[in-house]
Amino acid sequence: MKATSRLVQRGTDSIILNTQIPSGTIDATVVLGSSVDAIPERDYPDGDGKIHVSLIQKASKAAKEVAEVLQGARNGDIVIFICQTAKTYDMACLALGYDNSRTVFDAQ
Repeated sequence: MKATSRLVQRGTDSIILNTQIPSGTIDATVVLGSSVDAIPERDYPDGDGKIHVSLIQKASKAAKEVAEVLQGARNGDIVIFICQTAKTYDMACLALGYDNSRTVFDAQ
């Protein structure tokens, strides 16, 4: 599934993205950790959207796992990807259409 994302907020071990998918706009959080305890506390948008949480353990399967979650996501939903390693974190960001390795200086 084609996704494009825009950075909303960057934390120590997390990133919040505004993500466009064919079914609409979703709120995506990618976090480095191994359990739901890793999810950063924040205010999530009110609405009728569902929350989808996925644990990504292997970088080689990250793109497929992100795509599977996005297939079930609809406009207004919140998706959270808990990634066990830095590599799975980066791969999840790429699958969401966001290159985590870029900096503000790359755009100049």
